[in-house]
Amino acid sequence: MSAFSKYEILVVDHDPSVREFMEQLLVSEGYGVTTAEDGFKALLELIKRTPDVILSDLVTPRISGAELFSIVQRHFPDIVTVAMSGGSSLDGALPPGVIADGLFAKGSNPKELLATLAQLLCAAPPRNCIQSPKITPACALLNENDWRELL
Repeated sequence: MSAFSKYEILVVDHDPSVREFMEQLLVSEGYGVTTAEDGFKALLELIKRTPDVILSDLVTPRISGAELFSIVQRHFPDIVTVAMSGGSSLDGALPPGVIADGLFAKGSNPKELLATLAQLLCAAPPRNCIQSPKITPACALLNENDWRELL
């Protein structure tokens, strides 16, 4: 990640080619990017650093994007969340029960994602104004089954 990046984004997707594409796209736009292959690894990344945005596929192993967003909303309410989905049945709307600030349909024009991020980040408080969240201690994530305690 660049020390001069606009914002830090955590990309979560089980498909390495999607993670790589998103990372290249976002880095080329000046964002700092960290990636994770599933929601559990995303939670481990959150222990290390708090990103400005989490861009997550809704379908990931171990912890789904919907479950990840639920945890993030409770413990990191100032992080902007954007759901990604390859499902064509969404018609621009989040599935019922998914708590996210935005939606990006995989296969859409990447400029739509960049526009969504810009819009959401303009409405978000600046990084230095965000107070430290009260989170569950890192020891709660000693194994992949312990994440359920965060819900």
